[in-house]
Amino acid sequence: MNILLDTCTLIWLTQEPERLSDKSKSLIENPDNELLVSHVSVWEMLLKMQAGKFSFPVPLRKWLSDQQNTWHFRYLNISLEHLLRVEEIERHHGDPFDRLLVTQAIVENIGIVTPDPWIAKYPVQVLW
Repeated sequence: MNILLDTCTLIWLTQEPERLSDKSKSLIENPDNELLVSHVSVWEMLLKMQAGKFSFPVPLRKWLSDQQNTWHFRYLNISLEHLLRVEEIERHHGDPFDRLLVTQAIVENIGIVTPDPWIAKYPVQVLW
């Protein structure tokens, strides 16, 4: 099964794994599942770092490379369809990054690993 990691899920996985639910840990650690990290999450982390909201012990490029080597995730590119679909979904969530992650999960027909209750309001499989 392909599963998309929400930005906070990726950060918690690598920095505060105790915040993950047992179900999400099990899904992430299952070698039969393919982990996906969206370019949306990379962009979100970069902007939050630039705004001083959080930091990593090494530059983001190195941190991502280290995490990819550890967790063996694949990047999910942002397509035009992902972007345009944002206009077609309800506005349950005000966060543009999360709304784009939702449309990626919808378009790609994959579940998203997230604790965010707002994402569960969309027609997407929330795994937590």
